[in-house]
Amino acid sequence: MVEWRRPRGPCGLFLACLVGCVLALAGVARAEGDSRAGGAVTQWAPHEITFTSEGDYANPYTLQDQPLLTVIFEHAQSGTRIGVEGFWDGARTWRARFAPARVGLWRWRAESSDGGMNGKVGALTCVAPTEEQIAANPNYRGHIRVGPTGRYFVYADGTPFFWLGDTLWAMNTRRCGLGSNAEGPFYAWLRDRKAKGFTVVVAQYFPSDNGQPNEEGHAFAEEGGGAAGKFARLNPEYFQALDRRVEALWEAGFVLAAHPSWISENEMTLADCERISRYLLARYGAYDLVWSLSGEYQFSYRQKSPPWTAAEWRTLGQAVEGWNVFGHPVSVHPDGRSSSNEFHNEGWLDHNWIQSGQGTWNLWRVGAMVAEDYARVPPKPVVEAEGWYENHRNGSAVCQAVDVRLQAWAALLNGAAGCAYGASGVWQFYDPEDPESAWPPWDKTPWEEALRYEGSGQMKHLRDFFAAFEWWRLEPHRDWARIGKRAPEATNLGDPHCAAEPGKRCVVYIPSGNEGRRVRVLNLAGKAYRATWFNPRDGSSAAIAGGGAINTSLKSAWTAPPVPDNGDWVLRLETT
Repeated sequence: MVEWRRPRGPCGLFLACLVGCVLALAGVARAEGDSRAGGAVTQWAPHEITFTSEGDYANPYTLQDQPLLTVIFEHAQSGTRIGVEGFWDGARTWRARFAPARVGLWRWRAESSDGGMNGKVGALTCVAPTEEQIAANPNYRGHIRVGPTGRYFVYADGTPFFWLGDTLWAMNTRRCGLGSNAEGPFYAWLRDRKAKGFTVVVAQYFPSDNGQPNEEGHAFAEEGGGAAGKFARLNPEYFQALDRRVEALWEAGFVLAAHPSWISENEMTLADCERISRYLLARYGAYDLVWSLSGEYQFSYRQKSPPWTAAEWRTLGQAVEGWNVFGHPVSVHPDGRSSSNEFHNEGWLDHNWIQSGQGTWNLWRVGAMVAEDYARVPPKPVVEAEGWYENHRNGSAVCQAVDVRLQAWAALLNGAAGCAYGASGVWQFYDPEDPESAWPPWDKTPWEEALRYEGSGQMKHLRDFFAAFEWWRLEPHRDWARIGKRAPEATNLGDPHCAAEPGKRCVVYIPSGNEGRRVRVLNLAGKAYRATWFNPRDGSSAAIAGGGAINTSLKSAWTAPPVPDNGDWVLRLETT
């Protein structure tokens, strides 16, 4: 038996609450046996076929290694073919998920060694999304991918994608729960981050120690015996609860940037890692994803026994490349460095992730590390994937909103394709009633309070600023902005950051502590500009020279008026 349906979850209700409207979702077609009845589906919307196996299998999860089920989709008009691996979902239930990239007729056929699934066929008609659907949910533009210059990401239709991430490592836990009727803490987080302009959630699919259950228990059953069997028996109901989160993210227009887990510090073997990666790509590949091999992969060099080598990570990366049938961007999350240090030239790694580190003394590294990766050949997008979390302590230092802003602006103006915000109390989703969430032990800000941190709201100002022009055309030119005669120094937190589209616009971020000082902008190509002060703390703008032209003498350099106050400011120049 086989049937078409949308994945589970109360997400239509959620989206109605979120944006005040109901999307016109695609119709649902159901087919029995070998019926060729087709159903209308919307381009890029994930759709699912459910199968029932004839046989009973002792541990069906391990059959992902084969796999037991593959569904071949063929586009009638173009001949495009894609093979989607099925996945086990409990008892004798198997599913395959597909996101149609082309409008028109798609025919499919199931291939399996199980007689109950092999040879099943069907068809569906894919229709284009409406303008209203795209406006409400940019995921209808298609999966994101690396853009034509290798510097930023675009949706499948070519629209540039602005990566602004929030970190939620505990997304799939009971304390970050679904609740009923989309009223749980997870939906409260999602509504808040949607309203603040975030476009990405940085997460993991399951905890590294198989602890911290969600509503349906743990990711893996405890039986199996020892490290070799600890990750051998998957709990499909755990991932059914994750399905609802992933579907809600998709319908809210978010991209999920996630690794399976901190597999670098648990007892997983390479074979375990390969199996769960393959399973998760089969289960969630139809959604808009960015794939990371692991959290802080270098931990495997010192916390696994025996230690892993870079060659094993390359093996895993190459395997993921083969299973990544929808072509999602792939990287790996590092520990205090960049993925480029070991893997930049690997074919499977198409963009770099940076973790700049926690603490005031690491803030300068954001711009410096991004600039270093931007200069690498061949060009690949770089994302500041984890910095200093707001309200996170490191010794006597506590991350404030001003530090959050510095990290984000420095990353983007030094060439990053995106950046991730993080808040202590949110990333671990601290709940006073859940002792598993109290890590680090001193960090006990409840998640409801942490959602309201000042820095998270100011990320909306950052996104709105860049949305006003073609930000993807900017190039990093930090040495074009000077305070005094000295060129900016990488380690000086008070020095400006600058990016430009030469001869057209220039953006200068001036860190706090520069009140009354004058910024000199170089290489203006002998053109007149209009200049604006932008306040990244409240999103307000003030025209310089009454909105009239500056640099009317058409020189190559211009000196701005004194910085208005001791807070951070952004100076924007646009040709007249």
